[in-house]
Order: sequence, then C-alpha cells, then structure tokens
Amino acid sequence: MEAHAERTAILNELDTLKIPYQYYEHDPAYTMEDCAAFDRKAGMEQDVAHCKNLFLTNRQKTEFYLLVLAGDKPYRTGDFCRALSVSRLSFGPPEALEALLRVHPGAVNPLSLLFDREHRVQLVCDAAMRSASALLFHPGENTATVKLAPSDFFEGFLPALGVVPVMMDVENWKITE
Repeated sequence: MEAHAERTAILNELDTLKIPYQYYEHDPAYTMEDCAAFDRKAGMEQDVAHCKNLFLTNRQKTEFYLLVLAGDKPYRTGDFCRALSVSRLSFGPPEALEALLRVHPGAVNPLSLLFDREHRVQLVCDAAMRSASALLFHPGENTATVKLAPSDFFEGFLPALGVVPVMMDVENWKITE
C-alpha cells in the first residue's frame, strides 16, 4: 500500500460505520511520554486513555496478541501470561506486525485489526478502558491520533470487524469477561 493508505482505510472504515471521531495530526509519537505531550498540547481531558499497544507472540511465532491498556499502566509479562494461560510471550517481530496489521513498531494500534481478516491476532483490552471519557489511538501511523468514545470502539468498531476482545483487569491481571 502507498504511504498513508492504512490511515485512510481506517478513517474510511470509521466513516462507513458512522462512528464519530476527532482526528489530529502531530509530530511522531514514539513513546508514551510523546503521547502525553500531545495530550497536553491538544488540551485533552484528564480521563482520556491514550492507549499503550503491545504486539506480542509466543516463541514459535504462531500465536499473536495485541494488548491494549492505558498508557500509565505497567505491563508485566508473567502476570499477563498467567492470566491467559499461555507460555511466555515476547514482542512480536516487525515482519509479523507488518504482515498482520500493516503497521510498523511505534504505530501499533487496535484500529489496524481492520487488516487482520483471518483474525490471527487476539485482542486483549484493559477493562478500565470502558470507563475512560475517550480512547486515543494512532490510526496506522504515529503522526496522527484518533479520539473516539469507548462505546463506539467496543460496541461499534470491533463487532463490525468480528473481533471479540478478551477484557482484563490489568490491576489484578485477571480476565473479567
């Protein structure tokens, strides 16, 4: 795909589904600190969730997970693996990320599940995201951010893709539903 084609496809899908969103362009955001700086500059509310997105895989690189949690929450590999009853996971290779979600490291996001037509990536979300005032995701590249309501993401976007997330209490590392 050409430059920005993934972003365009994601925004077109949101438009097709009539999911309201706000779109922002900004300098590249590689870290959660970069995202926090954008939040301050854009005047985001305190209870928005600028989400941390981790693309994970097993040793054999046959099972893939996308963990989405609030940016200020830590990721603990052992606790996450125990909660899912899976062997130790590590970060997925860039080639798998590109092949499955059409993104590069630094731009991982759940909106790119649009491109995972075979549902090879299991989405795991922090259950607390449902109570945020808004969710902030990169739409396929880290020079833009999309702001949308949690209900639109969980009850509109994901069901339209046929994606059923595993919801997890990441404070206690337990599956909630």
